Amino acid sequence: SITVGFQPVTYSVEEGLTVEVCAHTISGTLEINAIATLSSSNGDAEAPLDFLEVSEDLTFTPTEPRQCRNVSTEQDGDSENDEVFQFRLSTIQSGVNLEPDTATVVILDDDSLMIGFEQTTYSVEEGLQVEVCVIVINSTLSRETVVTLSSSDNDAEAPGDYAAIAEDLTFSASETRICRN
Repeated sequence: SITVGFQPVTYSVEEGLTVEVCAHTISGTLEINAIATLSSSNGDAEAPLDFLEVSEDLTFTPTEPRQCRNVSTEQDGDSENDEVFQFRLSTIQSGVNLEPDTATVVILDDDSLMIGFEQTTYSVEEGLQVEVCVIVINSTLSRETVVTLSSSDNDAEAPGDYAAIAEDLTFSASETRICRN
């Protein structure tokens, strides 16, 4: 009995790069060609937005017991969690066992998120309030993001000159600006 499978079963690739996924004869000796179908499937990562879909037959021969395929991932510019997708081997030929028949690819997000103040200096007359705005500077959010807005003393001191603030601001995936008085 011939066993063909993925080794390794987990792969990592930076977003926008190519990953080489390999399957090979794990046990037994091939005396004739063995054919298995390699196909990708969505996880958190979705084809074609995050990776190029794959569906093809692999032919393992006595002289080529290892088959590898390069799979491209897409650079999207979104700051997001790492995403995964899978590969599966399925047999179209009897007498070939598939183990392990699933491999996971982790796409490592390489986009950094920058959040900052809309203005670098805020001025206000004594006794009035000032609106301070925090903005997403360089990216599109694909998930909820929490930042902490807090004040600190300089020439003005809390609580005599201003009301101190320490608050978590939650940006939804579609928000790019949050303001507080």
